[in-house]
Amino acid sequence: MELVLGILAAAGASTFYSLGIALQAMDAKQAPREEHLRLALAWSLVRRGRWLLGTGLSILGFPLQVVALLLAPLAVVQPALAAGLLVLMVAGQHMLN
Repeated sequence: MELVLGILAAAGASTFYSLGIALQAMDAKQAPREEHLRLALAWSLVRRGRWLLGTGLSILGFPLQVVALLLAPLAVVQPALAAGLLVLMVAGQHMLN
């Protein structure tokens, strides 16, 4: 039972990480071109709600990853975390084109 809960926690962490990155990328993509690769971009992103939501989701993924590692061995958790790349790929396709 712990193994299944560990896998579910790892999948949740991975999903939170991936969705957080996708939300942050959406805001960064909409930033004015003249702000790209400038400190002004970071400053404007920190003030945007969607970017902060993405950061929050990424932060929420960390405790789930810790729980997953407490419940399941690393050899099981790591592939489940890597599966989040599929979530990021699908989210990127639909959210970012």
